[in-house]
Amino acid sequence: MNRRTLIKAGLLTAALFFAPSAHAETYHLYFLGGQSNMVGFGYNNELPADLNKAVPNTRIFLGDPQNDFQPAEGNGLWPTLTPGFGTGARSDGESVATSNRFGPELAFAAHLQELRPGEHIAIIKYAKGGTSLDARQSRWGTWDPHDTRAGGPNKDQNPGINQYDHALATIFNALRTEDIDNDGEPDTLIPAGIV
Repeated sequence: MNRRTLIKAGLLTAALFFAPSAHAETYHLYFLGGQSNMVGFGYNNELPADLNKAVPNTRIFLGDPQNDFQPAEGNGLWPTLTPGFGTGARSDGESVATSNRFGPELAFAAHLQELRPGEHIAIIKYAKGGTSLDARQSRWGTWDPHDTRAGGPNKDQNPGINQYDHALATIFNALRTEDIDNDGEPDTLIPAGIV
């Protein structure tokens, strides 16, 4: 190698060494699931100023609520938590459409940030209002993991698929994403709680 090549190689190495780089984060992971209270019906414009903003270091994967007997797809993404993940919020796995409503995830994450400042939080949320724990009482859907009812246009279409299956599909899809903050590095998710 000549001197000019060595200098170029040295400058390139120095540039790579001192360039700002993305780094993997560790997130404490919480699953929020349930019925209408978990969906959230509060209006964003009624939030106090300290909650009407993005929650720092917090990501949310909102599973798109589906009816029983629909294929369990669990579509969602990992955006930053802001107001708008209450009723009417949707995700198709390609984009997230927030709403003018919020759910308990907002105050929950803000309180966790007060308890552990700077900690990175990940929330997986799947909720559908009007659902029941008992398949015999189901009008809007059931969470019964032993449900074997058949439904849909054909009685054998997607038998037994219900809210429990949709929640599991949401969790599995959320956990398949290695880089939830899109910084180019795989993140670590540590299960921390279920609400």
